[in-house]
Amino acid sequence: MKGIFCTTTARTNEEYRQILKKRNRLITGLILIGLMTLGIALFAYQNHLLADDHTLSFYSGVGTGLTVGGLLLLFRNLRTLKDEHKLKTERLKNSDERLIEISSKAFRTASTAMLIAAYFIGLIGGLYEPVLFKVLWLLVTTLLLFYIGSYRYYEKKM
Repeated sequence: MKGIFCTTTARTNEEYRQILKKRNRLITGLILIGLMTLGIALFAYQNHLLADDHTLSFYSGVGTGLTVGGLLLLFRNLRTLKDEHKLKTERLKNSDERLIEISSKAFRTASTAMLIAAYFIGLIGGLYEPVLFKVLWLLVTTLLLFYIGSYRYYEKKM
């Protein structure tokens, strides 16, 4: 199983090198988000803003996970960028047409399941907590608007 954002259409090592450099910038952003989450948890803890320890533990775990996971991905990509053989091997692994199709279908299925789950959770949960319905409806609407926008963008680009 490959990661959700690992597939590529790069045909040469130089194209793949550029893709990895872009991914490294995104991964750096992920690390910063993790550090921000840890900072928010620390701030909330010091100022007694959280009512329970579970929320603090959750924020701390998410922040730590994003930071450590991002660092591991960043170091792996930097190692790959330095070794021409690893670069070629990874490019060939991640540009397999079958892998791209599997990833695309799996993401479509997961997105559909998430939309259905959000709809029913919002519909039923909204009976008890109206804010829940509004938040989930906003989430579903945001996803669909981004889908429409990105579809039009890629339709013109490709």
